[in-house]
Amino acid sequence: MIRELRIANFKSFGDEFSLPLAPFSVFVGPNAAGKSNLIDAFRFLRECVAEGLEASVARRAGWSNLRCRRRRKGSTLLGVSGTVAVETLDVAVGRQKKQSFHNLRFTYSLTFNQELVVVAEKGSLTGIPEGAEEPQEISAFERDTESVTLQEWSESPRKIPVGEANRRELFVRTRFFSLASSLISDVFLGWRFYDPLTQSARFPAEIRRPHFVSETGDNLAAVLHAIRSDGGTRERIRDLLQMLVPGFEDWDTELLADGRVAFKVRESGVRGALPSTAISDGTVRLLILLSALLWSEIPPVAIFLEEPERNLHPLVLEQLVQLMREVSTQTQVIVTTHSADFVRYCLPEEVYLMDKVEGCTQIVRADSVDHIGEFLQHFTLDELWLQGYLERGRP
Repeated sequence: MIRELRIANFKSFGDEFSLPLAPFSVFVGPNAAGKSNLIDAFRFLRECVAEGLEASVARRAGWSNLRCRRRRKGSTLLGVSGTVAVETLDVAVGRQKKQSFHNLRFTYSLTFNQELVVVAEKGSLTGIPEGAEEPQEISAFERDTESVTLQEWSESPRKIPVGEANRRELFVRTRFFSLASSLISDVFLGWRFYDPLTQSARFPAEIRRPHFVSETGDNLAAVLHAIRSDGGTRERIRDLLQMLVPGFEDWDTELLADGRVAFKVRESGVRGALPSTAISDGTVRLLILLSALLWSEIPPVAIFLEEPERNLHPLVLEQLVQLMREVSTQTQVIVTTHSADFVRYCLPEEVYLMDKVEGCTQIVRADSVDHIGEFLQHFTLDELWLQGYLERGRP
């Protein structure tokens, strides 16, 4: 779970600040407040690990479009800290012994300049040794433009020079030099991002078994085909859809002659099954969201959802919020939304208010607003947001 984000000079984020995150975090605010930029900060870190810093910056049309327009100079900083979803980690001590650690936590920060040179990069992994009460450092690394210093459990520090050709390379990508580097990169690669495209999701998909729902949902047919063999998950998704979509009965899949798979839906009062092209956008979107939240052969570390309310009836959102909150007890769920109906069913400690102040994004959690408890005795959270009380009551 991501417990905190540090960010500076990234798109609409100007001066450095830290943002604590909840297991279920919902970001709201007007257009251009920076909601998509916040999600992109996490996506950028993931892409840096998967593809490298230069490729990730190029995907965003270069440094000039990545840095904050209000800051003409300076480096970009991105940092995260949180917990590692590993119950116990055994670390070798010498040739024979092993030391077991639990309650694993990590920290990571990356600073790079407009030449895309990594100015500073730092990571650490801590845990509580078996039989002890206080956490201890298991593995750590710290680099600048010249060298990387490594510290592994019970070993002497090592220093590795950074060659000219590697000054744009992230050390966290070198998984075999450091235990901290390896586990932190696993955390980043375990983040899933979703912005479903219902039109793409209607198309038949390759039959090969998917590991999880794709970002746009374009492998939905293959996912639904795989879920058919997972009785508990299929039943849960079917029951939820029957509750949320009037007349929905079930879905089925069909193997096509070209080796792809398609899906179709049965509705009460309709003769025969409806092909995917005849299903409403709301139903397709729910199929994507419910499958992403409830099914994966590779469990995600965190799920990021942009505007999940699109194409959905307001009455669906209460059940969707409850499901996301339930899922967040195992997998962190981070959401952006414009929907007051979605906010209505959230708790103050789950909602983050975003706005622009002098051109830069600022964020405050709703439960930190003055007198929020008194306000909620008379109004719902969405009413307070729409009437501007949350903004006026900020500390």
